[in-house]
Amino acid sequence: MLMKLLKSEKGITLVELIAALTLVSLVAVLIMTTLSIGIQRSVIESEKTKIQQEANLITSKLLNIHRSGNCYQIDVTENNDLQVLTYVESNQSTCENIFNKTITINNADYDISTMNSPLPLEKINPTKENNSISIVLTLESRRTINYEINTTLSRYKTN
Repeated sequence: MLMKLLKSEKGITLVELIAALTLVSLVAVLIMTTLSIGIQRSVIESEKTKIQQEANLITSKLLNIHRSGNCYQIDVTENNDLQVLTYVESNQSTCENIFNKTITINNADYDISTMNSPLPLEKINPTKENNSISIVLTLESRRTINYEINTTLSRYKTN
C-alpha cells in the first residue's frame, strides 16, 4: 500500500514547486523594477515641468518690468536670487535716473545664473533698446536638472 501511494502522481513535486516559485519571483521582480523606473522618471519629468514653469514666470516678471518703461538693471545676488534694480525717470533718453526700488525674484528651490556677463548688467533703457538675456535655472536638490531661457525682452520704442 505504501508503494502504491509513492507511485501516485497526484499533486506537485518539490522541484515543480521551486520552479513555479522561481518563475513567479522573476515576474514579480520585473514588474517591481518597471514600476520603480516609471516612478523615478515621473518624478524627474514633474521636476522638469516645474522648473520650466518657474522659468516662464521669471520671464513674465522681467517682461512686465521691461514694458513699464523705466530704466532697470539685472543682477544675481549671493543667494542666487534674481534682482532687478529699477530707477525713477529723470532723464529717459540717457537713463540718468535716481534709484527707485529693488525687486527680488526669489527661488528657494532653484539656483539662478545668467549667461550674460558681467553682472550686474548695464542700465537698460526699455524705451530705446531691447534686452537679450539668457537665464539658467538649476534645481538645488538635483544639479543635473536645469533649464535655460534665451529670450529678448522688447516693447514699443518711444522718443
